[in-house]
Amino acid sequence: MSLEARAAPAHLVVSASSFQVVLADETIGDELDYFEPTELLAAAFTDVFGREPETVDGIQVGDPVAVLEVANPSHRWQRTGREEPVIKVNSVPVTTDDNERAFSVELRSFPSNGPVT
Repeated sequence: MSLEARAAPAHLVVSASSFQVVLADETIGDELDYFEPTELLAAAFTDVFGREPETVDGIQVGDPVAVLEVANPSHRWQRTGREEPVIKVNSVPVTTDDNERAFSVELRSFPSNGPVT
C-alpha cells in the first residue's frame, strides 16, 4: 500500500486550545494541543518554519527565575499550597488598535527559586 504525498506545511494557526499546522493546499496537517510532548511540538514547528524553534527573547528552559523576575513583568500565585512565579515576556498586541489584549509567553518555575521549567 502506498502513502499519498502530503502537501508541505504552509503556516501555523494558534488557538486558545491548540496549534494547527495548515498545509499548502489549505488542509489541516496536524492539530496539537499545548500538552503534547515538547519533542513533538518542536518537530511540527520545525516543519512549518524550516528551522528549529528559537528561544523567547533569548530566554530558555533552565534559566534562573530570580534574574528574569526582576527584569520582566511578573506576579506570584499560590498553587497547591506553594508559591509559583509567573513571568510575562514578549507581549504583542492582538491587533494594532487593541492595547487591552495581547499574546505573550508566560514562564513559570517550580520551585519558586529554581530555573524556568
